[in-house]
Order: sequence, then structure tokens, then C-alpha cells
Amino acid sequence: MEQNDIIVAIAVAVCGAFVTGSVAFVIRSLAQDIEQSKESAKQDFGFNSQEIRGVRSSLDSFKSEERHKDDDLKAGIESAKDELRREIKEVRATNEQVKQELRAEMLLYWDKIEKVLEARRQDVYQLHGKIDEGMEKLREK
Repeated sequence: MEQNDIIVAIAVAVCGAFVTGSVAFVIRSLAQDIEQSKESAKQDFGFNSQEIRGVRSSLDSFKSEERHKDDDLKAGIESAKDELRREIKEVRATNEQVKQELRAEMLLYWDKIEKVLEARRQDVYQLHGKIDEGMEKLREK
């Protein structure tokens, strides 16, 4: 039995060595996988960082473009307001000028009407004077 015990001991030792070697291989393989995962994670992080920077720069440029569009739109609105204000001032000035012309024309017509009415009044006074003279002559006769 001694010989069997030695063989069994050697077999156990060899199996143990194989198991230990397999476990060591698995552990080494897992360690390498962990290192590769770390490297891959670093690369992914670098890639993601670049993507984030790219998106940020795109967003910043988009914001800048939108600000420029807003500024252009505001400038256009202000320009339109200024143009409308100028047009309104011109219309008001024209209206004032028309009012002045109409007032002047109205005063001219009122003067003419007053002259005509005064002439008619004088005609009426003359007629009354002639009627009064005619009545006096009739009374005298």
C-alpha cells in the first residue's frame, strides 16, 4: 500500500498542481481582462470626452448663430419701427400742411362770402332806401 499511497499522493499533487495552475491561469486571465477593460474604459472615456466637447462646441456655435439671428431680427424690427416713425412724421407733416391750406382756403372763401354778403346788405339798404323814398313820395302825393 505504500506504493499506492505514493502514487495517490503524487496524483493528488499533480492534480493539485493542475488545479492550482488552472486557477492561476484563470486568475491571470481575469487580471488581463480587467486591465483590458480598464484600457477600453480609458479609451471610451477619451472618446466620450471628445464627443462631449464636440457637442458643446456645436451647441456654442448654434447659440452664437441664434444670437446673431436674434440680433439681426431685432435690428430689422428697429429699422422697421424707425421707418414707420419717419412715415408717420411725414404723414403728420403732410396732414398739417393740408390743414393749413384748407384753413387758408376756408378763410379766403369766408372773406369772399363776407364781401358778397356785405354787397348784398348794401344792396338791401339801398333798396330799403329807395322803398323809403318811394313811400315818402307816395305820402307826399
